[in-house]
Amino acid sequence: MNFPSFNIPTRTLRIVLVVQWVLIVFLTAFNVFRHRLYEEFSPLRPNHIMSPADDIVHYEVQELTFQHVTPYKGAGDEVDQAWAELYNFSKSVLTKDEASLLSNQPDPLYPTSAFKSHGHHSRAASASAHVEPVYLIELDVFSQLHCLDDIRRFVHSNEYPSQQPSSARLSWCIDSLRQSLMCTTDINSMVYSRNPDTKEFELSDTNAYTCRDFGAIRQWAKERQLDAGVEMTLDVDDTSYW
Repeated sequence: MNFPSFNIPTRTLRIVLVVQWVLIVFLTAFNVFRHRLYEEFSPLRPNHIMSPADDIVHYEVQELTFQHVTPYKGAGDEVDQAWAELYNFSKSVLTKDEASLLSNQPDPLYPTSAFKSHGHHSRAASASAHVEPVYLIELDVFSQLHCLDDIRRFVHSNEYPSQQPSSARLSWCIDSLRQSLMCTTDINSMVYSRNPDTKEFELSDTNAYTCRDFGAIRQWAKERQLDAGVEMTLDVDDTSYW
């Protein structure tokens, strides 16, 4: 079988190759410029500091209510349980590779049982026992929820006489919440509308908000929570781990 042959002039071929390389260079430069432009001017994530939970963050629209009864208002066993389910798994375990990406690097921790059999606390002991270190973090949202729960118990002090947070704890929580609120600076709009009964403008009972999916972030933390039954210890001999 004879195949047709094509004779492309050398000049034409050179022009095609040059155009091809010009396009490649242009598209590469454009992508680099677009990435830098996004990093510098994006209103969503400029100068972003890495979080190990970045990959599971996504946004959704929710109707938030402010006047109605919710499971988190008041005091009692059911309210306590509702709050506990929001944050009572706050310490999350990271691997060495994950921890190394953080701007603030946590210290390595080892199960105490790995050291007891060797008679001392050292990285050498853990290595001989083939134990990998873990690294603990706490996502800020769970720390703030814990603070709010402590403030709730303080507000309802008659129902929690033996569970009152100290004044130092309350002071720490209030300023921590202030810093967190100012850091995130929620710009969702709370709408005022005219109350037909009082004829006055009041905040609407419900407003549409763009929210991070809290359920997904909570599930991430639950899957990585530190086993409460495992006693951990710092590798005191390891002063240059990183």
